[in-house]
Amino acid sequence: MEITSKQKGYKMSSDTTCNGWSNRSTWLVNVWFNPTSSDLEGIKETLEQRVDDLANSKDTMDNFLADYINLKEIDWEELAEYHKPNHRWAGG
Repeated sequence: MEITSKQKGYKMSSDTTCNGWSNRSTWLVNVWFNPTSSDLEGIKETLEQRVDDLANSKDTMDNFLADYINLKEIDWEELAEYHKPNHRWAGG
């Protein structure tokens, strides 16, 4: 018998926000890179290349990691707005 999340007592939520950011992927870019608005394009290009390299690797672990990283979820506009000079953040 398969145990579902409901049986384990977990409540599924449609809330994808994370620490005041629109989602976890966007929050992680901010936490790990602490970018300025001028850094964002370079970070985006580097992440895209690295994930592509992982996805095209012959190593199973690399392929797993590539599947785990959701670049499409990152809200680059939110990051750019947050990192504008003199920006006041209304998040949590």
